[in-house]
Amino acid sequence: MPSRRRVLATTGALGAAALAGCDAVRDDGPTDDDYPEGVRVRAGWPAPNRDDANTRAARDGNALESPKRAATLPGRAGTTAADGRVFAALKSGVRAYDVTGERRWSAPGLDDAPPRVLDGTVYAPHPEDPLVRGYDAATGEVTATYDLPARAVTSPVWNNGRDRFAVALADGRVAGVATDRDATWTGDPWGSVNALAVNMGSVVAATDTGEVYVYGTDGSPAWRAILDATDLVAPVVGDERLYVAGWDGTIRALDRTDGTPVWTRERGFVETPLALDGPRLYHGLGDLRAYDTATGATLWSYAPDATVRCAPAVVGDTVYVGRTDGALVALDRADGTERWTLDLGRYVGPAVAATDGAVYARGRTDDGRSATFVVTDG
Repeated sequence: MPSRRRVLATTGALGAAALAGCDAVRDDGPTDDDYPEGVRVRAGWPAPNRDDANTRAARDGNALESPKRAATLPGRAGTTAADGRVFAALKSGVRAYDVTGERRWSAPGLDDAPPRVLDGTVYAPHPEDPLVRGYDAATGEVTATYDLPARAVTSPVWNNGRDRFAVALADGRVAGVATDRDATWTGDPWGSVNALAVNMGSVVAATDTGEVYVYGTDGSPAWRAILDATDLVAPVVGDERLYVAGWDGTIRALDRTDGTPVWTRERGFVETPLALDGPRLYHGLGDLRAYDTATGATLWSYAPDATVRCAPAVVGDTVYVGRTDGALVALDRADGTERWTLDLGRYVGPAVAATDGAVYARGRTDDGRSATFVVTDG
């Protein structure tokens, strides 16, 4: 069982890209497919936002045609699903369920950090100790332990080569771990890191003070963006651009390599994660909007009578999203046309996850209990 204890501190000033006040599209070029091709996910929804770039999209997959509610799982279960199981982050720790709702095993974990599944191993930060553990996805047996400079507050995000991961620490720093040798690096940004993403050699750390720091996967500083925002949601990293948003209500596209502004869009405020399928970036707030990733132009919007306050999931040619009236909705990815709706409970949100054959929708039951609804084909 490997253990990592050496700490290599990363220091030095980062180059700043001042971005506040930019509110226009940079150009009117053609729609560009910015899907992160280097992020490898074989199947399922193995990370809180599907992959380490936070796309919330599986471009290969089949949509549900005759949806039915198959099971109701407790609490926050359902945002991580892989290897035929659903992994929940609850107050009691990490729990593993099969899709019928039968509990399989439990282990220590944070209640607000859904675990990450990689090659049959479930990785979760320990709720009290400064370490990340790996559990066998089938049995829950501990198979790996990685020691950290401080307690982790996010699940690991892995580089494209799958030999390094990064986590945010409780003391506000970000830490990177090389799994094949005794080395850990740390970065100390201004403000506490609350979300991470990785793609194309870039580790992106978003802070609660509205700054974005980008490191190499070895901890080398790359650039910093100072945004007029707070409480940034999970950043999304395409091959060419980085997409960020926060409570100031501005969605921004930045050049991934140097932080240069590409476009911005005003949205009121942003509290749910974004989704990226390549040519389109999605956000749900009142309505669900699809933006052109190259220009920021609105391609379509879905505005039902009941509002949308939910992070969508994309599978194949379908976008799934929840509504405040308790309905799960399937939309055509190309134009936002409604394909079907399914009543699940009192409320569906703040997020849905999806695999090829199932949708896992967080929400509330008719009697007000927090739950995750498992929806499959009838």
